[in-house]
Amino acid sequence: MLILFVAFKIIERHFKKREEIRISTQSVAPNMVLSKESESKINNYFKKTGLKEKFYADGLTPQQVNFIKELALKNSDFNELIIYKTFPLTPFIFLGILATVIARGIVFDLNFLASICRMIMGRFL
Repeated sequence: MLILFVAFKIIERHFKKREEIRISTQSVAPNMVLSKESESKINNYFKKTGLKEKFYADGLTPQQVNFIKELALKNSDFNELIIYKTFPLTPFIFLGILATVIARGIVFDLNFLASICRMIMGRFL
């Protein structure tokens, strides 16, 4: 458990250093992903003011971007937000499909896997 805890803390520290960017609220754009700190900061403001809107970490909509910019004009606490850098996943999916087509759909031989399972099960029976 201690090893896993340390590993997760190292990964978390890496993401904080490399994958988060501080930007001004005027440069916020749709589809940007808010960090946990920014998300909770905005949601806490909503709780205090009694608004029903809620922000999630799945990318900002154009309406939410406009709301953040208006909020920055009203409140000086929202001049800067932390967002996550993202990368496109589609090229990696395409490369996986291409590799599967090149390998003719055979990732591993199922007969080989079945023979290994029979050999292992034969020892226990």
